[in-house]
Amino acid sequence: MVKSLMRKWKANVYCFQETKISKEVEAMAKQLWSCRWMKCGYLKAEGSCGGVLMMWDNRSWRGTLVEAGQFSITYKFVSTQNLIPGTSLECMLPIPGMRSYFARRK
Repeated sequence: MVKSLMRKWKANVYCFQETKISKEVEAMAKQLWSCRWMKCGYLKAEGSCGGVLMMWDNRSWRGTLVEAGQFSITYKFVSTQNLIPGTSLECMLPIPGMRSYFARRK
């Protein structure tokens, strides 16, 4: 179901929380999104809770890990296409129970 929704959405960045994935996260990401230029960042799940997976198309965005905590991960994305010069996207997936945060910076 997730894979079919990803095909429908056709996004350049995907963020999933509460993945429950604790092993072979990169292999799972490649199965979900078979984009040859896919890069990913993740926090593995601990036990039956948690897990964060971020995937992006490296042709469109350069992702840099800013911070990784016990329950959160923050990446900064900078556009590689210079359609809007100086634009970046910061993406933080939060502590369970809080909303995700996305901010577009110019």
